[in-house]
Amino acid sequence: MTALGTGCAAVAGPAEVPRIGMSHEAALGTTCSLNLSRVPPGVPAVLVLGRSSTTWGPLTLPVELGAVGAPGCFLRVSPDTCLVRTTRGVHDKGWIAKP
Repeated sequence: MTALGTGCAAVAGPAEVPRIGMSHEAALGTTCSLNLSRVPPGVPAVLVLGRSSTTWGPLTLPVELGAVGAPGCFLRVSPDTCLVRTTRGVHDKGWIAKP
């Protein structure tokens, strides 16, 4: 897995752009977790996992998301898997475990 671009400051404000990181590199037979930091509690967050960072159907990536209410945010990968949840606080750990 590779993080592309920067987080979206639409909710947190320009001074607090969210960051995502991994506990360690994912490998078969191990478990790792994705951690989200610099986020206020109680706001929706979306983790998008995709196979392509260049196209999604007829669209060329990245796509600016202002038209869907997220100005300054970009879709940077094809949305093959999307995980949605409400943040728990400034350091939101354990988003997903990958065995």
